[in-house]
Amino acid sequence: HLLAASGMHVGWLALIGWVIARTLGLYYRTTALLVAALIISYVLIAEPRPSILRAGIVGVLSCASAYFRGRYNSVNALALAAVLILLIRPADLFSPAFQFTFLATIGLLHFCPLVSQAIANWLADRNLPRVARAFNMTPNRMQLTLLTEKRGFPYRVGNWIGILLAQSLALSISEWIITSPLASYHFDMLAPWGWLGAYVAWFLAMPAVCLGYVTVLLGLILPSSAQVMGPLLAWTTAGMLGVVELMAKLPMSIVKGHAPSGAWVMGVYVLLWVWGYRRQWLQRRLLFAALVIVLAAWWLMPPRWARVERGSLLVWMLAVGDGTGTVIELPDGRSLIYDFGTRSAFDAAPVAEKILNYRGIRDIDTIFISHTDFDHFSAVDQITKRFQVRRVVINEYFDRIARE
Repeated sequence: HLLAASGMHVGWLALIGWVIARTLGLYYRTTALLVAALIISYVLIAEPRPSILRAGIVGVLSCASAYFRGRYNSVNALALAAVLILLIRPADLFSPAFQFTFLATIGLLHFCPLVSQAIANWLADRNLPRVARAFNMTPNRMQLTLLTEKRGFPYRVGNWIGILLAQSLALSISEWIITSPLASYHFDMLAPWGWLGAYVAWFLAMPAVCLGYVTVLLGLILPSSAQVMGPLLAWTTAGMLGVVELMAKLPMSIVKGHAPSGAWVMGVYVLLWVWGYRRQWLQRRLLFAALVIVLAAWWLMPPRWARVERGSLLVWMLAVGDGTGTVIELPDGRSLIYDFGTRSAFDAAPVAEKILNYRGIRDIDTIFISHTDFDHFSAVDQITKRFQVRRVVINEYFDRIARE
């Protein structure tokens, strides 16, 4: 996501355009118009993903407030961006990409300061005031501190780097906390080291983004510069991916859950809201701890305990585009699959994985493949790799032409 075209790219592009225009001495209203045009051109060229549309709308509104000398309100801008995107594509409301980009932005604006303050308080209680101050810095206070610092330039640079490291860590932790419940809901897994991975990857993603811009700009002026910039960009990207792969090898890098319900997700976010804005309700800390334990146990509880319906025959006909996907639960508890594949331009195996995890099915008694058309069996290979399958039944014709 950090390397893909996203809202981060829109923000950096707007910032670079604003700095260059103001450095050249352009009037701030002219600068606002130029930056807005730059943002709009990027959004039109790039893939219209929710994160890009969200950042583009918010960026243009920010330029408009600068042009008209208005007071910019980030919450109103974010709300208007959501309304406009849903007017164009209402189905995006159910898209994980739409949900994640707006939830992460809300976390950045409102939840991150709460986490920074909590970390600062925890450090202050342990007699580490200087480190606590680094976590408790707002942008304005940071700028004022650095300007009024009486010590030498190396000390001020070191102080700035320390504040940057602390603020980045607080941001990584807060974004991990605010997005993990939604990630657990959509992907049935939790990444306990996700905050650390985001923190490390951030320092590699920023150079990659900047090098990407420089490579494009130099390529427009001097195409042969790609001979030098291309390898540099490739090394930076490869380094970032290497770190991500290394993080994935840490113990407990992924913890599988059991398809939590929407009620579970709402319960987690209610607890986060209480912790952030209604802490007076936490006077009974034992009760709050008990609620946290209940939500954790709820997520880990095998759904088979709650969703099994003994004595019933359940048939799930799944949407796999141009294809067929059927999961059958027998009254005796066994599970069958009758055909699973698609001709559409996506892998149907995750569709099967989602319903099987939701129903708590780990073992499949039999997979039946009716005939040799690809849209009836394209996902079977991946299903057999992800679940325990006792047998696969095919017809004689299939066996004869595809024995290997």
